[in-house]
Amino acid sequence: MSDLGPLELDYLVETLRNPPAGTSVRNVLSYLYNYIPYVKHEHNLKVVISSFLNNPVCFGGTVPHFEDSYLIVEVIKLIFDKKIKVSRPTLPIQSFYEIVLRELKSFVAFDRMRNSWKVLPILTGMSLSTGLRDDLYPSSLPVFFSSFDACDRSADRLYRECLKQTCYFNHSQENIMNMALLTLALKLRPGEGLETYITPAEYPQFLSRAIYLMYGPQGYCQQYRIFGDLGANEDDLINVLLNPVMKHINKLSLLAEQLFAQLSHKPENYELISRSTETLLSFNLTLNKFVQSHVHLDRSADSNPELSKYWFYMKNILFSQVILFQGIISRFVESRNVGMIRQLFSPTTYTSLTEQRYTDICYKILQCLYYTNFVLVSIGQGGFDGYNFIYYVSLELCCKNNTMERFQMFSRYLIGNNEVNTHHSSLNRSYVARCKVLFVLGLFESYFQQNAFQDDRYEAFIYEIAFDLSENPFLFDTHVTEAGHSVLLAFFSKTKSGRAGIADVLRYFEVLVGQFPTKISATQLSTAVETLGKKIMSSPIVYENGYHKTLIEQFLHFIHFKCMNAPSGVSIAKAGNDMFSSALPIPNTDANSTVSQLPDTSNTNIVEENKHKKFKDMPVIDVVLFDSKNARDHFTIRQAPETAKEGLILAFLNVVPYVPLNIFEEWLQKIWTLILSSNTSERQFLADKFWAILSENLDLNRCEVAYRWWYEQRKNVEHMNLEIAKL
Repeated sequence: MSDLGPLELDYLVETLRNPPAGTSVRNVLSYLYNYIPYVKHEHNLKVVISSFLNNPVCFGGTVPHFEDSYLIVEVIKLIFDKKIKVSRPTLPIQSFYEIVLRELKSFVAFDRMRNSWKVLPILTGMSLSTGLRDDLYPSSLPVFFSSFDACDRSADRLYRECLKQTCYFNHSQENIMNMALLTLALKLRPGEGLETYITPAEYPQFLSRAIYLMYGPQGYCQQYRIFGDLGANEDDLINVLLNPVMKHINKLSLLAEQLFAQLSHKPENYELISRSTETLLSFNLTLNKFVQSHVHLDRSADSNPELSKYWFYMKNILFSQVILFQGIISRFVESRNVGMIRQLFSPTTYTSLTEQRYTDICYKILQCLYYTNFVLVSIGQGGFDGYNFIYYVSLELCCKNNTMERFQMFSRYLIGNNEVNTHHSSLNRSYVARCKVLFVLGLFESYFQQNAFQDDRYEAFIYEIAFDLSENPFLFDTHVTEAGHSVLLAFFSKTKSGRAGIADVLRYFEVLVGQFPTKISATQLSTAVETLGKKIMSSPIVYENGYHKTLIEQFLHFIHFKCMNAPSGVSIAKAGNDMFSSALPIPNTDANSTVSQLPDTSNTNIVEENKHKKFKDMPVIDVVLFDSKNARDHFTIRQAPETAKEGLILAFLNVVPYVPLNIFEEWLQKIWTLILSSNTSERQFLADKFWAILSENLDLNRCEVAYRWWYEQRKNVEHMNLEIAKL
């Protein structure tokens, strides 16, 4: 060995055992990183590891802050990664692992009470490096695999023993227990049982610590305040994002999720879950108010590095909380007590104590999601599996018939009581407020999916809120406007007959026509008109207005008047949304769920009767309307409306299958007259669509009337061709 080697080793050992004043954990770890991967002799490695384990800075009488202890995890991983990749002659990698493990075992055996916690970050760092090691030394090489496999099993056993000793002897040491919690979160593999590391009696302790560390009053997630007015120093931002809790918040949340899911069903554990949820709710409330007051958001400013870091931080918080709530909901849904599941889905009105408790928790969860909805909207309303799970299970508990009154009060509170000002000037200024409104609109839409319980006053309240938001021309957020439309369509399609009067229907139809085609597309207009038509025509109640017209006739005449007065040739944009955007993260069905089948309300349910089957010998429209010389290629037929008049009349055509038989032929003639009053290209398009409706979308009774009218009332095909030729 050269003279330089021993001198360097002596200096390192002396520094580790007797560090100079001012030496930090970072200094010690940097010495190790620059020396250990290149050690050539077994004895030297033993001496350095032993000296490090006795270093007073890292493992002295004064326990370092757990953030400093965490650095040991990072650097040990880097050391082992470097060792795996070093190509110059050094100790063999197998020998390297075995020597380090032997030193750790000897160190722990010397004094289990004092030394167990000290090796936890070292063993965790070694474990994190196994991915790179297995890539470079695959299991297909038996000579390496057998050695590493034995080392891994030995390291796992030592970690479990040391964790148990640490929990037993140091449960009151905050920094030690925080470090132990973090190493467990990093060490726990997917699918690995918690019971292999800690006992069920220790679950509450670890869970409380995890929640407090992330979301408590002094928790690390509270550092969101650094983003106030988006003027933080770049280095400070990086330090916040890279602190051990935020860096591994998903790992900590996954650990807490397992702890929630596996807690025993003792009353004290329910109280722990309730307190944990309350901690998250308190955090989300203050976060929401802070962001609304101090963070000026511009969702389109993706090029802003600071704003990008802000959204990264917010997304981590949302994902973390969703993981935590999954554990809470899973504990209830997947409970070992089968009786609870039976009670949850039972049609009886009996509510167990457990269900009552979890209903309380689910209200807190929904409120937490309400305050963080601005994050969900920023990443897209598509939702994700975990979010959908906690959202809909929570709604299922909160919307049960015997608790519907509480749900109504809850939703009213979220859109009132100084939480949100729904005036357009306030909403236009605040992205966070608009996201709150979107969340409540989602609750309203969910309410209409609960068919067993309905309330006139509450539905009137929903109608006015949704109508004001969808009708307001000064509200600039199209997402909120469309969500209001979606709620209104749910209102008209789900409320019982008679609750949505003709005045409400016509009032809403005026809004739709006024917003078409500038704000809503032709498809959206057709969807809305079909929904209104289904609602009106399924309940033919006499409407007294001096002329004794029915609701149906009043509605049809109103649409006919609008179509008749629409000017021809006014172009509309070809692009447009297929359906109104739902306020729900993921609707129970597709976006057209707002036009779902109405429940049977009487023996004259037009919608139910209108189910049909297509005829096998369907005539081809080109042959009927035109002679063979002028027959057009099917693929050249235009499918989408190009003018406002086409869009309005096409929406009217969607109502035809629901027109009652006693006035069916009369309205076929009126619609045909509308088509003939259009310009040349509009007539051709609308005639095609009219025939498609008559030939494909009618039940047998209406089809018979329509065919007779089409051929007999138009005299014959030749006469019809002459009329079309004049277009």
